Amino acid sequence: MKGPLSRPDMARETGLSLVTVNRSVEALLSEDKIKKAGLEDSNNSGRRPMLFQINDKLYNYLFAYIYLDRCRIQLSDHRGGTVMQDDFAIGEYVNGGFVDILIDRFEQVIEKYNEAPYRGIFIGVPGVVHEGVIESIPLVPELEGLNLRERLSKHFNLDVHLENDVNLATFGYYHEHDPGAWGTRTFLFLNHGVRMGTRIRGRIYGGSSSFSGEIGAILFPCDTNTSYEERIYRLSQKAKTDAKARDAMVNSITELLIIIQSTVNPVEIVLHHDLLDSTDLITMREALAERVGERHAPRLKLFTGAFQDIGMKGMVQVALSLHQDESLAITRML
Repeated sequence: MKGPLSRPDMARETGLSLVTVNRSVEALLSEDKIKKAGLEDSNNSGRRPMLFQINDKLYNYLFAYIYLDRCRIQLSDHRGGTVMQDDFAIGEYVNGGFVDILIDRFEQVIEKYNEAPYRGIFIGVPGVVHEGVIESIPLVPELEGLNLRERLSKHFNLDVHLENDVNLATFGYYHEHDPGAWGTRTFLFLNHGVRMGTRIRGRIYGGSSSFSGEIGAILFPCDTNTSYEERIYRLSQKAKTDAKARDAMVNSITELLIIIQSTVNPVEIVLHHDLLDSTDLITMREALAERVGERHAPRLKLFTGAFQDIGMKGMVQVALSLHQDESLAITRML
């Protein structure tokens, strides 16, 4: 951030007219989003302009992101900056008590960081979300069929937003790596099963029930009792020490990519799997080009970061996007 800045500085930095800047500054002052920071130092004898800066204690956002057997709690300020972050294991709460411990963790954060009001709670879950009710969430059976949004909203008297974890991770990845991307893009998470996120024309595609599609549920052609998800997961476990299993894993993933390209037809597919490398991408790309044609074969990229990190980043950006206003350009400058 560059603040504190004067009105003329803001106009130069943002490219907005001074009239627009003046109007936006007055609006931001009335909402306590910015505050006066004294007069600008100047060697001139003329009138010194007033400086402005962000009000750092404007409001907070509270986040929770569930991944595998852990839950990450994060507190962010109104600009998306991380105030605190903590992870806790949820294994002992799998069969009950998770919601109570989540509420308790939230209460501890709110009690400790109480200098600014809270604007909302955002939660990423490994399941389907429909009108606040969570479904298809085997990792935390307690949440199955629960209207978590309603329960937390009543308890904390705050707006509560729930979203599928893969959608958030897909959003977070493209916000960080290629925010201006326009064509259809698919993110395939393969480390723990098969999960897919899709971005179309800059927006995350949620399908009819908040997720892109259970591509891993497709049955493997040579074994009608086994899905691609089961096969790739089983081969991935063996591939760590067995070269033949690794080759079979790469071939199975390639077949899944061909299905995705034949149905979704994305310009790019990003893969997240700890055992894949750049050589595998070349092999997969060649197989795709042979099957669907060179012109139709998508770009393949490998993401090597942490799933929960980009998921949390996506959730923070979702929170910020819900509260954008015409003065956003100025508040980002300060």
